[in-house]
Amino acid sequence: MKLKTAHIAHLPMQAIDAALASGRLPNDVLPCQTRDLKLLGAKNYSYQMKANISQDYQVPYRNLPLGKPELRDPEVDVDTEIAAHLSACYGDNCDRVLSLAREQQLGKRLVPNHPVLEAEVIYTAQVYSKEERSVRKE
Repeated sequence: MKLKTAHIAHLPMQAIDAALASGRLPNDVLPCQTRDLKLLGAKNYSYQMKANISQDYQVPYRNLPLGKPELRDPEVDVDTEIAAHLSACYGDNCDRVLSLAREQQLGKRLVPNHPVLEAEVIYTAQVYSKEERSVRKE
């Protein structure tokens, strides 16, 4: 059986709800609180995001004479595979990854034939270091 992301996301909720229904947990335990929380990058996510990234970062202008096509953003090498990867992994935060790629010239693939950009390493380190600092403050 192939598990889909939506199904996997519901498994912890179902486990908590089943544990509560069993009556074996203390009375002060609340029902699952994550049902309405959105994942990082889901706030303004759109299924059109992959197409938008492809158009904004790598599609050649269509009305140019044949020969050498000009790219909209030569600093960031984004094809449809990378666009799909970025939209699936980062959602509406993919613009932050692409901005970082452009600003720091980290727009190439980290490994040939794999859709991860160099900028993703820096972006991920920044996000997790911010989360770690906020956890330590609490």
